[in-house]
Formats: sequence, C-alpha cells, structure tokens
Amino acid sequence: MTVAGPAAVFARKHRRELFPGTPLLFTAVDERYLRDAPLGDNESAVSVINDFPQLIDGALQVLPETRQVFMVIGSGAIGQFWRRELERDLKRFSDHVTFIWSSELSLQDILRRVASLPSHSAIVYFTFGTDAQGGAYADTQILDDLHARANAPMFGGHSSFFGHGIVGGSMMSIDELARNTADVASRILNGESPASVRVPPQLPSQPRFDWRELQHWGIPESQLPAGAEIIYRSPSVWETYHWYIAAIIAALILQAALIMALVLQRNRQRRADSELQRTRGELAHVTRISALGELSASLAHELKQPLTAMTSNAQAGRRFMAKGGPDDIEEVREILGDIVQAGLHANAVIDRVRSMVKNEQRGAVSFDITNAIRDVVLLLHSDAVMRKISVSLQAEPEMPAVQGDRVQLQQVVLNLLLNAFDAMKDSDRSDRTVLLDIARVDEHMLKVSVTDGGPGLSAESAERVFDAFYTTKSNGLGMGLSISRSIIEAHGGRLWAENNLRRGATFSFTIPIAMRAESITNR
Repeated sequence: MTVAGPAAVFARKHRRELFPGTPLLFTAVDERYLRDAPLGDNESAVSVINDFPQLIDGALQVLPETRQVFMVIGSGAIGQFWRRELERDLKRFSDHVTFIWSSELSLQDILRRVASLPSHSAIVYFTFGTDAQGGAYADTQILDDLHARANAPMFGGHSSFFGHGIVGGSMMSIDELARNTADVASRILNGESPASVRVPPQLPSQPRFDWRELQHWGIPESQLPAGAEIIYRSPSVWETYHWYIAAIIAALILQAALIMALVLQRNRQRRADSELQRTRGELAHVTRISALGELSASLAHELKQPLTAMTSNAQAGRRFMAKGGPDDIEEVREILGDIVQAGLHANAVIDRVRSMVKNEQRGAVSFDITNAIRDVVLLLHSDAVMRKISVSLQAEPEMPAVQGDRVQLQQVVLNLLLNAFDAMKDSDRSDRTVLLDIARVDEHMLKVSVTDGGPGLSAESAERVFDAFYTTKSNGLGMGLSISRSIIEAHGGRLWAENNLRRGATFSFTIPIAMRAESITNR
C-alpha cells in the first residue's frame, strides 16, 4: 500500500523487482499520478481529484477584493510537479489575480514575505516538504509559523491543515480518505481481487470554515458559500450560561410577579383603608348625631335662656319706648345691648352644634386643644346643670397646639363627658364632679384626662369597655368608646381607662403636639 503520488510512481516503476505477485493498493493519490497507465489486475486505488481552481474560487468568494495570491509550495519534486499542474489549472484567474510562488524561496524568506504582503492579498498553502535551501519541514510546523507571521488570510486544500490557521473552504477530507482506504484494504485482505475493488475518486467535501479565523480577519458569515459549516465557534453567553441565565430570568419574573402582586395588594389595601376611613367617618358622624340627640333637652334649655331673655328685654324696651321720656332712651340702649348679647350666646350654641353635626372630610390641622375642649364643656353646660354635675377644666397656662381633626377630637371628649355624667347618675351630689385635665406628657405628646366620681369600672367592663357594641346602658349602642379609640389611634395617640384609688374612673388619651407649634397662652 502506497501513500500519495510520489510513492505510487515509485511502486509502479519498481513493482516487478520488489513485489511482482503482491496486490498493490494506491492510496491518497491524485488521479494525475495514475493517468499514464491503467490499473493492473492485481492493483487497486483509493484516489482523489484535487480541484484547486475550486479552492481559489472559494477564496475569492470569501475575499472578493483579492488581487494577489501567495502560493506556498515546496521546492522538491512534489512541489515542482504541482507548480506545473497549478500554473496550467489557474490560468483562467490571470486576468484579475496575480500568483506569487514560494518554490524558489527559503523558509525564512517565505516568512518575511507573508508578513509584508500588500493589501487585498491571500495565502494558499498546498504542501511543502523542502524549501529552496533543502530544509525539510512538517506541514503543521510551517502552517503554525505562517499563521504567526502572515498579514493576510490563509487557505488550504486538505482537512488536516484545518485548525492550524486555515480560514477554510472546500477541502479534501483526510478522515474520509482514511476510512475508504481501510475499507478497500480490508476487502482485499479478506480475499477479494484487487481488480474487482474499484471505488470512485474522492472529491473535496462541503466547505468548512474556522470561526476563529473569520473573526480574526473580519470576514462576515454572509460572504460564505451556501451550506458552509462553521467550526470552532465560541459558544454564546446563552449557550455557556443558559442554566444560570434561565434561573436569573425565572427569578426576575418571579420577583416581578411578586412586586406586581404586592402593588395590587397595596392598591387594594389603600382602597380598603380609604373605604374603612370613610365608613369610620360616617359611623363617627352617626354617633355624634346620636350623642347630640341625647342632649336635645339640655340644648333646648340652653337656647331657651337667651331667647327668653331676648323676649323679656324686647317687651321691656317696648314699654320704655311707649313712655317716651329722655331717661328711658338709655334704658332702651341697655336693653338692646342685652338682646345682642343673648343673640350672640344663642348663635354660639348653634355654631357649636352645627360644627359637630356637619359630616365633612377634614385634614389634620394645628389647633388649640384647650379652646376646643372648652367649647364642648359649654355645649354640655345645661345638661350638667340639669344633672347637678360640676365640671372643672384644668390646663397649663401655656399649652402647645396639637395636630389633628378638631371635630373628631371634640367628639371623643363629648363622649367621655357624657359617659362620666351617666356614671354618676346614682352618686351623691357631693361626688358629682367631673375633672378635665390637660397636661404635657413630653415634647411630643399631650394628655387629656376625664375623671368622674361614679362607681368605677367592673372587672368585666374594664376588659370590654372599648369593644364594639358593648354597653352597660339600656339605650346605648355600644359604639361610642370603640369609635373614640379608633379616632385617637388614627391620630397617633392612645386611649385607655383605669379606676381611681377612692372612687370613680379616669379615661385618658394622648394626642401629638403639632410640629413647630408655638405655645398658646390660655386665658
């Protein structure tokens, strides 16, 4: 079995004297080496058809601007044979491409030439063997040296050159050639006649390209022939880390879904809080109306006094006017002044009631808590008198403003006072005293306390007094203290109850001091 063309020529020349009766298999031989004589009866061949013009066509398709091709070929017998063959085969390119041959150069000269080729050049490597100085070199060594020095892309005709700096193209597959050779040799060794084992010549395979060289020389994949295979492509980030990327994407999707769920939940919570606040406000309004309804008799009495005074003064003024004396004019003036004062008093009562009856959305504002509580005490004045209850208000002389809803906090005080009044309905007259105390807790909070002289809270009441719908009154709704606590907590304070040492109970709540509030002098 011979390998390549020169070995085939040698075997044919010396066949009779070396192996006259032995089957002969010519492998890896270009058909040009066998064209001088047909195969004998005891001969077979695994030949190839090297289509080097196709190799040049492929290089020009990839690099259409190429004007010069540096042909790397050895200086020995093989190189001389192939230079003659190639010069004949490549004549059709002579009108637009210049071929430069390396067969007359030493290896060092070749390396210098490939390092300084002009632009629009390419290198085609065929085979080497020896240089002009007779130095013998392996193909892979020459290819690696050329690749390290060359300033132009390099092409080659054998697949064994691939991976050593060759850009690619239609190459003869050495692997396929080896398989075909082994198959034919096995058939002959198994008894088949060499003359009966005939296989068609092997042609170059489909184009293959080295992705690394395409990137190195900036050759776009769009210039490659259709169906070309790209080898050594670096895996993309997705291919290398797709599990990690998929996990990250899944985590991001999950996180986005959680964020969206939280946003939706927050929006629902806001709507629910808004609805709860609206409902709480309406319920508080109903409770205020109910409390004021309990005061209808005392409010009527409170209004009856100034109205009675106004009527009496008006009648007296009429009598003085009827007399018409000069001294009566002064009396009439005083009577008119009394009427004005009584009207103002009645108007104040009506304003206090109207401010608590209105169902308006009010924001948190700074206001004087002492004056607000004093208005509630005045509103309950007649009711306290009718129940024979004494109400006293104690407050520090200089009190800072508080932050909150004036009417809602007045409602809390109103509810606590009415509960205190109800708690003392069976108490001795000497114990029917309610003390309202306003004091500073610290720089952030004020405390308002309502202390009564009633029997105090039972064990059950102490536990449940702030529960909704819990009441000890026969006609009570059981919502007053529950709503009062929700109002105070909404203001950032706290409402609680405790029994006094001697008798009675004290209900207290805290309320935030307004930020940057100036002190208010209470007169």
